Amino acid sequence: VFSDRYIYDVLVEIMAVSRDLDFCNTTIGKLFLRLSNASTIIYLNTDENEAFKRKTDIPDLEFLRIRKKMYDIVLAQQKVISVDTTESFENAHKKITQTLGFII
Repeated sequence: VFSDRYIYDVLVEIMAVSRDLDFCNTTIGKLFLRLSNASTIIYLNTDENEAFKRKTDIPDLEFLRIRKKMYDIVLAQQKVISVDTTESFENAHKKITQTLGFII
């Protein structure tokens, strides 16, 4: 599943508002994560400065940096595949297709 504004977005927003970096390990956080029933999640990771230039709904760069750290925490704990989009298109494409099990 490729997604934007999904379960992890809401979880990170709760972590940011509550200032609780461990929220995903609480009982409520774990129950919330169970809402995600996707079999494969791929996180397209990019440089904060590049993301800030592309999105108009981000108030400032620090806002983005804080949330990126929170995403890194949650997604590492959930063992979500992360693809570095600052790599070449070919490398990013290869990692995505390998993750999905496609043969190139």
